[in-house]
Amino acid sequence: LKNEPNFEYILGPGDVLRIYTSFESGLKTIGSDGTIDLPDLNKIYIEGLTVEELTPILNERYQEYIKRPDFKVEVVRYRPFRVYLRGEIEKPGLYNFEGSKEDLKELNQPNSYFTLFDLIQKAGGISEYSDLSNIEVTRINSFSKGGGRIKANLNLLDLFTSGDQKQNIRILDGDSITIKRSETKTIAQ
Repeated sequence: LKNEPNFEYILGPGDVLRIYTSFESGLKTIGSDGTIDLPDLNKIYIEGLTVEELTPILNERYQEYIKRPDFKVEVVRYRPFRVYLRGEIEKPGLYNFEGSKEDLKELNQPNSYFTLFDLIQKAGGISEYSDLSNIEVTRINSFSKGGGRIKANLNLLDLFTSGDQKQNIRILDGDSITIKRSETKTIAQ
């Protein structure tokens, strides 16, 4: 888990991909079974991969059909996702989000995704004992990096004190976020 917006998005059912080749491009939606249907290859299982992992797989699989395949893949619509938030927060629980903030995406804004700060706002804000300097995030790891889950601790206070956006990470499907309790009050009553 990197403490910056440059993350590895893991593909899953409902994501819509634009797949480019030197001779055509098209949109493909990942089905509920984790596959996309491609000419010549039929169904190919891609759930759990990143775009960076999928691209060389497509190039390799198409070598018998295309001379020097040069595929490029981008996510054009992110699937809805769930995030679990617990700890010192006004409304802990399971939160559902649309895949992207469409209004910002259409305006080509760089922050067209939901962040940790957005999640805290949706949950009604912090409690008076929230420790924003030690927020624990666990996330699904990509297959190429061993799978499973990875954990990181973030200091969201840096966002408020110095404007450090690296701590305001993009939240992803399956994230579990814990805002720990501080021994002293964080906010005045």
